[in-house]
Amino acid sequence: MSKKKVSICISSLGLGGAEEIIVRLANSAAQNWEVDVLLVQRCNEDVERVNSLSSDVRLRTIFPRTSGTKSIEFRLKNLLAYLLSPLLAIYAWFFLGVSQAQVVHVNLTQFSLMSVFWAFLAKISCRKVSFVQTFHTNLHLLRNWQRIVFRISWQVCEKLVVEIDEDEVGRVSKFVHPSKILFIPFAVPKVIAYSRCRYASVAEPLVFGSLARVRLFEKKYDLILDALRILKERGLPFLYLIGGDGPDMEKVQSLVVLYGLEDRVSLLGFVANPNDFFVKIDCLVVATVSYETGICGLQALQAGVPLVGVNTISDGAGVITGASVSPDKAMELANSAEDLAVMLEGLIVNRGLEKYYSALCREKCQYLDDTKMMERYRVEVFD
Repeated sequence: MSKKKVSICISSLGLGGAEEIIVRLANSAAQNWEVDVLLVQRCNEDVERVNSLSSDVRLRTIFPRTSGTKSIEFRLKNLLAYLLSPLLAIYAWFFLGVSQAQVVHVNLTQFSLMSVFWAFLAKISCRKVSFVQTFHTNLHLLRNWQRIVFRISWQVCEKLVVEIDEDEVGRVSKFVHPSKILFIPFAVPKVIAYSRCRYASVAEPLVFGSLARVRLFEKKYDLILDALRILKERGLPFLYLIGGDGPDMEKVQSLVVLYGLEDRVSLLGFVANPNDFFVKIDCLVVATVSYETGICGLQALQAGVPLVGVNTISDGAGVITGASVSPDKAMELANSAEDLAVMLEGLIVNRGLEKYYSALCREKCQYLDDTKMMERYRVEVFD
């Protein structure tokens, strides 16, 4: 008896936490089913993730030529993926195996749009295809046109997985029937975290860091740098490393100069292996949705690094929409530059990082082993 065919579709495997999840998800699903991973395009930054795909996973690409994520070629192909969505959807359906799949799992905006055309092709060809989708972000982070695309694509999917914040289930249920929605919180593979026990002594500056796509509206680098300006004005010792690349790199560089932080801040560019970054820092400063950290924050905890959260649903002046600082949470969560400066100052002065790290691990233990996440996908989404 032939295996069920599953097609997992995502724009690329280069940058971001969603791409990290997809690699593990494809490898997990390949234990039970015949799995294709379909990309819009390859990029120079995806080599490590592509190489980590199981040999049982077949990789297909609409635009197979590799380019850098900041290149004009990459951006042009991204644009074409939207403008030519109907034609590319037809091409992928007939020539890249989508029509042969019993389950089509779409991720992010480009394939969410194409899934609308695939659903139409499945209907007119009388093919039984189950369309499922994972929503990897939050409504407040979407542009207006993206919200339109997602709302349309949710109408054709049989199951919609929300993975970041359970409160988001209530928000998206306004646009899709609640019976379709599953909350499967993302997690990271369980590893044995090495014991750091090397947090800087009182005589040394603490090394803070952030590892994420460099986008101001989502990752709050402007707020973080403003907080570091305050720390420098107070004469506190610290260094700050930025790992990652993205469209707002030049704006971040300008802010570093504006705030006089050239001697405190280093921009390292794209980091292929997160652990190479974590060994350099004492504490990660990470954008969060309320208290829900992204993949990078969980990877940091697995590597023995504590973290401080910056609330993405704050307007940067301490005004919160839908979230507040909770006294029963271990994670330090900043809603403004002043909040963050106070929190980081406390860590610099008191050096209580080891105790803080232990509390964070207890709080986040459910996210530090992805076995349950993968099992739920196999049973509730793909089976």
